[in-house]
Amino acid sequence: MTLKPFIRKILNKDNLTQDEAKEAISILISGKENPLQIVAFLTSLSMKDLAEEEIVGFVQVMRSNMLSIQPKISSHLIDNCGTGGDSSGTFNISTVSSFVIAGAGVTVAKHGNKSISSKSGSSDVIQKLGVPINLSAEESLQNLDTHGIAFLFAPTFHPAAKNISHIRQELNFRTLFNLIGPLCNPANVKRQVIGVFDKKWLKPLGSVLKKLGSHHIILMHGHDGLDELSLTGPTDILELFPNGDIKEYTFKPQSLGLDLCSMDDLKGADPQENALIAKKILSGEQGAQRDVVCLNAAAAIYVGGKASSIKEGLSLARASIDSGAALEKLQRLSSL
Repeated sequence: MTLKPFIRKILNKDNLTQDEAKEAISILISGKENPLQIVAFLTSLSMKDLAEEEIVGFVQVMRSNMLSIQPKISSHLIDNCGTGGDSSGTFNISTVSSFVIAGAGVTVAKHGNKSISSKSGSSDVIQKLGVPINLSAEESLQNLDTHGIAFLFAPTFHPAAKNISHIRQELNFRTLFNLIGPLCNPANVKRQVIGVFDKKWLKPLGSVLKKLGSHHIILMHGHDGLDELSLTGPTDILELFPNGDIKEYTFKPQSLGLDLCSMDDLKGADPQENALIAKKILSGEQGAQRDVVCLNAAAAIYVGGKASSIKEGLSLARASIDSGAALEKLQRLSSL
C-alpha cells in the first residue's frame, strides 16, 4: 500500500473517511513508505483543516500501536499538555504545573516529547531538572503508583512514531501529530487539560474526545495565542463535563483575583533556563510565573476531581507549592 491515493484525495480538497484515515496513518508509521510520500502527505494535510473523522481514525490507530499502562489509580488520573506550536516562547508552564497538580493529590501521567517546533519541549526541561526520561513502561507505571506522577516519554510508548520523527523535525512546522499527540496518552487518561494553538480546534477536539470516551476535559486557547490558561488576558475554553454536556465560555484571570501580566513576564529560553525557572517557582518564588503555573494547575486539579471549581483548585495549587509538596514530587522523581 502507498499514501499516493490519499494524497491525491487531500489535494482535491476532500476529507478522508475514518477508515481511510486509519489506513493512511498505518502506512505512515509502518516504516515502509517512501519518505517523499510521507512529506507530501503531512504537508498536504497541513494545508487543510482536519475533519473530526480523520482525527478519530488517526488517534485510534496511534492508540492501538502504543504501549499502554494501567495505573492502580485510573478514575481520577489526569494529563495536562498542549498541542505545542503556539510560537509563544514561554517557559514550560504545563510541565511545571504537573508537579503542583501531583503535590495537590491528583495523579499525573504527564505525556511529552522532545522539542519538535519549539526551543524547549517538556522532556527537554524534565531532563534538565534531573528527572530520567528513558524509563521503561514498567518503571513509569511504578512511578505513577508510588509517587503519583510520571513522565511518559513519547518515543518509549509510541515506538512506531520513530519512523517519522526525523521527518517531522526537518519539516519544522505543525503537523497532524501536534493535534493527535495529546489524545494518545499511554495511561489511557479520561481526564485532561489540553491547550491548543488555535481556537478553531476547540470544538472539533471536544467532539472527538467525547466520541473516544473521555470523562472530563478542558480545552483552551488564550486570546494572546497561548495554548495555556493565559495570565495576559482572557482564555477561550471548551469544557466536556462528566455527564457528556459540552460548554464554551471565556475565562478571565481577574475573576479569581489574579493580576494580569505581559507576555514578557512569561518568557522562557532554552531548557536549562526553563529548568531554573521551574525550580524557583516550586521553591516558592512569587510573581507572574508562579501565578500562571498555579492557574493552570488549578484547572487540572478541578478536572481531576480534587476541587469543585477552578477557584478551589487555585487554593489547592498554592498550598501545594507553599507546603513543599510540589517540590517534593520533583525531588522524588529526580532521585530515581
